[in-house]
Amino acid sequence: MKSANYIMIVLFAIAAIVQYNDPDPFRWIAVYLGAIAICLLFAWDQLPTTLAFVYAAACLVAGLVLFIRALERTSWQWDEGVNEPAGLFAIFLWISTLAWTKWKGKGQALT
Repeated sequence: MKSANYIMIVLFAIAAIVQYNDPDPFRWIAVYLGAIAICLLFAWDQLPTTLAFVYAAACLVAGLVLFIRALERTSWQWDEGVNEPAGLFAIFLWISTLAWTKWKGKGQALT
C-alpha cells in the first residue's frame, strides 16, 4: 500500500504541474496539492480519517456536478469538461481507499 501511495503522490504531482496551462489553473493545482497532502499524511501515519473522508466526498460531489454539466451540453466531446471530473473521481477513489484502510486498520472510530 505504501508504494502505491508514493506512486499516487507522483501522479497527483504530475497532474498539478500540467494544470499550469489550464484556463483556471490555481483551483485545480490546489485540488491536486490537497490530494498530495492527504497522501503524505497517510504515509506519515498522521492522517485524520474524517479529513480524508470529507475530502474524498467533496471530490466525488464536485466531480458528479461537473460530469452532469458535461452531459448537458448538446454535443459530446472529450475535453476539459470531462477531464476535470475524471481527475476528481481519481482523487475520490484513492483518498477514500486511504481513508478506508486507515479506518479499518485503527478500529472504527473516526479521528
